[in-house]
This record gives sequence, C-alpha cells and structure tokens, in this order.
Amino acid sequence: MVELVKMIIAWIYAVLGITGRRFRRTYSDPNVIRIVNYHRTPANELKTFAKQLRWYRKVFVNIDYEQFEKFMNGELTLEKPGVILTFDDGLLNNYEQALPLLERYGFTGWFMVSAGNADGVEYMTYENMQDLLRRGHVIGCHTFTHHRMDEADTEEILEKEITEAGMLLEDMLGKKTDIFCWCGGEENTYTAKAEEKIEQSYKYGFMTNSDLVHPDTDRYHLQRTNVEARWPLSLAQFQLAGFMDDMYKEKRERVNALTAREAE
Repeated sequence: MVELVKMIIAWIYAVLGITGRRFRRTYSDPNVIRIVNYHRTPANELKTFAKQLRWYRKVFVNIDYEQFEKFMNGELTLEKPGVILTFDDGLLNNYEQALPLLERYGFTGWFMVSAGNADGVEYMTYENMQDLLRRGHVIGCHTFTHHRMDEADTEEILEKEITEAGMLLEDMLGKKTDIFCWCGGEENTYTAKAEEKIEQSYKYGFMTNSDLVHPDTDRYHLQRTNVEARWPLSLAQFQLAGFMDDMYKEKRERVNALTAREAE
C-alpha cells in the first residue's frame, strides 16, 4: 500500500513538473554523486529497469571505483552529476539479469555481497564475483550472513560479520575489499561498536539514509537512496530528485549520534 501511494504521488509530481524542478535544484551544483541501491532484479522487471538505466544515462555520468577514489580525494571535478548503482545481498539474479543491461548501457555495478551466502542458488558464487571484478565491476562486503547490527552484538559477532567477512572475500577473490555496506538500514541497526570495527578494516562505509555525496562527505557515512527495478520511471525520478534527502535528514543526524559522529 505504501509503495502504491508513493507511485501515485510520484506520477502527480511528474505530471505537474514538480519532480523536474526539484531535480534541477538538487543538482544545480553538478559536482556530486548519487549512490543508488537496488535489491532483486528478476527477469520480469527488466523492462522497467532498462527504462531507469536509459534515464540515468541522460542525466548522470557513470562512476567507477577509480573515478570514485579520485572524486573523494578532490582530484576529479564532475561537470555532470555522477551515479553509482549498487546491488545489495549478492543475489544471483543481479549477475544473470541486471549485469547484461548494466554493460549494455555503460554502467559499473557495485555489488554488496554477504560473504557467507555464496550458494549459487539464490546468491552469486565466488566465481561469479571473480568474473564481475575481471569485467571492471566492484565488490563490497555486506556482512558475513546479512546480519543487521545491534547494540547487543558481542565482539565475536562483530568480528565475524565485519572483519572475517572481508577477509573471506579477499581470500576467495584475491583482492582486498575496501567497502563495507551496512544491512537493513533501520535506525537501530547502526551502532558505535560496529562503526569502530568497520573503520579498522575498510576504507569506505555505505549506508542507506539518502543524501548526495560530496568530496568532503564522511567516508564512512556514504548515503544511498533506494530504487527498485520494478518501479516506474516517475517513482525512480521522485526518489532521486532530493525529496528523500529532506525526509531522511533527521534520521541521518540520529545515526550520527548512534555511531558517535559529529552532527551534520
């Protein structure tokens, strides 16, 4: 029901031109990156997914890992807003269904995989992940077992879900994983203990609290905005126009407090 209501609002905003005006205002300074996160990409949703990709290609520029590093180091200035397309959970249909479309339209996929779930049935195998790396895509760690962090987590749980997960990916893929992506995104799944452990093992931390990325953005609070492959283009545009950034502002501030970061 919530998704249906959002679709209706997004359609009305698109027809009235509200989304377009907000989009232009949000990206008036093009030297920014929008990180988008997806989940499942089954075959029956590829038609709407392709429409989204075609729109991304018109309004954004693809950002690969090398460009991202340069941007964060202040060595790359964008004349058109950048976009990073991430896919959570290491799902096999991301590899089998989304990947061909990403490559057709010239996008780098950033795949956030749970290291212990490489079963080849619902999730990608390590061979799939190796192939992604060979083709220029990116692998990030999404915990060991798709674990949502909790204040009650013991040191042993944090070690397995954060540190050992990254070590397993490095062993299996032959390449260190610099990115950790939190699971869930609910407010209580962000903790100071997990944050400290992530900073010890990774270079970047991806969250899901909708905000643009600037060169001076906290590298462990890189926010993503959710879009799903099944959504009509008007809803994807609504999500990325800036409305969600406003909606999540107070949550971002609370997450900063929960992880012992300074307020925005």
